[in-house]
Amino acid sequence: KYEGPMHRSITLDYITVTQGVVTLSTDDGSTVTLRPGDTVVQRGTMHKWGNPSDEWARLTSVMVQARPVVVDGKEMEAVWPF
Repeated sequence: KYEGPMHRSITLDYITVTQGVVTLSTDDGSTVTLRPGDTVVQRGTMHKWGNPSDEWARLTSVMVQARPVVVDGKEMEAVWPF
């Protein structure tokens, strides 16, 4: 089992689950469970990844540089707590 830290990149992300089960949680408290073949597209989202099982999980991702997301007139910055 694994749960990573919340983070954000200033990119447009395409993520596909290729093996196992993963969870994607966002800072608004939402969590979605993803299985092989599921794809997520996100841009500038504060999020974290998790693996709720003891089995391996694999993701493929493509991250493309993007303009920062603007919320209430403020540009969101990258957050990398690693």
